[in-house]
Amino acid sequence: MRRASWLVALSAIAACFQPHTPTGAPCDPTAPSCPSGQTCVTTAGIATCELPGGGAQDGGIADALADGSVPPDGQIGSGSASTLDSDGDGIPDAMDNCPTVANHDQHDEDGDKIGDVCDTCPVDKLDTDPDNDGVSGLCDPNPQTAGDSIVFFDGFESTPTKSGGFDIVGAWTTSSGSTSISGDPDFAITARGEPSHGDETVQANVTIMDATGSSLAGPGAGAGVALGMPSGGDGGVGCLVGVDATSGSGTDVIALVDLAAGEPIMEGSATWTAGKSFRLVLTRAGNTFTCSAPGLNASVSAPAELGTPPNPEFGVVVVSASARFDWTLLVHSP
Repeated sequence: MRRASWLVALSAIAACFQPHTPTGAPCDPTAPSCPSGQTCVTTAGIATCELPGGGAQDGGIADALADGSVPPDGQIGSGSASTLDSDGDGIPDAMDNCPTVANHDQHDEDGDKIGDVCDTCPVDKLDTDPDNDGVSGLCDPNPQTAGDSIVFFDGFESTPTKSGGFDIVGAWTTSSGSTSISGDPDFAITARGEPSHGDETVQANVTIMDATGSSLAGPGAGAGVALGMPSGGDGGVGCLVGVDATSGSGTDVIALVDLAAGEPIMEGSATWTAGKSFRLVLTRAGNTFTCSAPGLNASVSAPAELGTPPNPEFGVVVVSASARFDWTLLVHSP
């Protein structure tokens, strides 16, 4: 996980520095490059070139922030040092990793200097979009067919809450840009309610720390993603990687699971390593579900009757395991 910082935002524009820029120009405090007679000063989290002693030629950004003169939108500073804040999120456009959509937190999951709320794929720096539908790279389940749309993305920079639209089962902990659950829960979810849709894809970056295999048949223990869950998570189709406890040998598996019955729909072999992350993808096309872990070279596919719960949810799921999730993403397809 990557946390946005002023340093990241500033490094994107440091190369554009002009040697005769008046006070108020952004600078990098770790490698200051201000005009002669100015120093790199950090005020209210923003580093700018200013005159010694806090003076300014044109009412620089740092001075505007310090004296409370920054308006909720419009301009920060004045004269040649003016900096617009087009989206009104309190961050000058020149320093904003998404200047057209408010994102005060500046989250940038893939570190490409494009804020998650503006990124055509928040988890892929390449952002290749051959069908030009605004969903790119690893996020696009149909890269040659236009019409996909990112419905939801969460990099787990803050704890999911019910007030934030999440339905939570189990004692989850969010820290350093990931959410996790430890111990041996029989069933735990962090789910999000979104508008019902036919064809859709949910992904997550998953790390399994331990899988005990003590309860559920099929993959007796594991972690993954799910679609079509009713509120509370007792149902829907899951895509899990974990351990098959029924064989007695602790076989590593990838499986489509009927979460209501606690039974596998289809499973196959998948070799995973405790503590090593992998991307897990569950795609629904009509009534056919495909569960894949590209980095593990594992995939299973099968038809399943999902049904239509009153308020369907998608989310991340853990069964009798300890696991961590770095992000989750939902895409609707035509």
